[in-house]
Amino acid sequence: MNEAEILLSRLLRCDRALLYLDGHRKLGRRETLFLSGALKKRIEGVPLEYILGDAECMGLEFKVDADVFIPRPETELVIEEAFSCITSLRLQKKECVRIMDLGTGAGVIAIALARWLPQAQFFAVDISRRALARAQANARLYGLEDRINYIHSDLFASPALDGRTFDMIVSNPPYIRQCEIAHLAPEVRNQPFVALDGGLDGLDFYRRISADAPRFLKADGAVVVEVGSNQKDAVVEIFQAQGVFEVTKVIKDYSGIERVIVARARIGSACLDDKGRMK
Repeated sequence: MNEAEILLSRLLRCDRALLYLDGHRKLGRRETLFLSGALKKRIEGVPLEYILGDAECMGLEFKVDADVFIPRPETELVIEEAFSCITSLRLQKKECVRIMDLGTGAGVIAIALARWLPQAQFFAVDISRRALARAQANARLYGLEDRINYIHSDLFASPALDGRTFDMIVSNPPYIRQCEIAHLAPEVRNQPFVALDGGLDGLDFYRRISADAPRFLKADGAVVVEVGSNQKDAVVEIFQAQGVFEVTKVIKDYSGIERVIVARARIGSACLDDKGRMK
């Protein structure tokens, strides 16, 4: 459906076909005010998902607002690959699985994986307290509030993460170059700046994740990250330069762009010193 059909379907609480079957219906005052307000916001570049208050991913509905990044089709690729990877790593051994969703935002990745992996334990991390509150509210929608631990932290900085190890760290980090943010489409630019800003070259978070993740990964654990267009080679180099990771898989998105990278740890955190260096 196009955006007009989506708005009208939501407003009138009907499906697309009924919009045309009942095409002569007149809108009431409340409906007219909602529609005019929604159209004004769209003209101003407010994303449709913020106007409606929800977004869909993996067939699930998530409440979203201006405090969280809106899930995109590429997010589903990250979730699918994380599920496939964790299955091959641990579930076949029937072990307790621990997964970190780094930069959880609305909680989409953690919640979708938690529904597929009932024996797994999740830690959802975000620097924004407002985003964490939204993620927790979304978890409650699916009865998962007791399965996901929410941690306020700038990546791995929180003391609440000290001493913990994970089978997988999955992340859709900010990867837009600072100079490009002002030129993004309004629907993207009007999403949280902190969820877009990847530094001067868009790679800041990959450097930080690759440097610190080894201290938190179990032996043979994995990192799954989404990357931006034309960033694959640089991100692969960043991970492999640590001397700890081997990039084992690169997944293309629906447009043929190399979008998801899987990096496996050659060794576990016990083989690293407190600075993440190989002993």
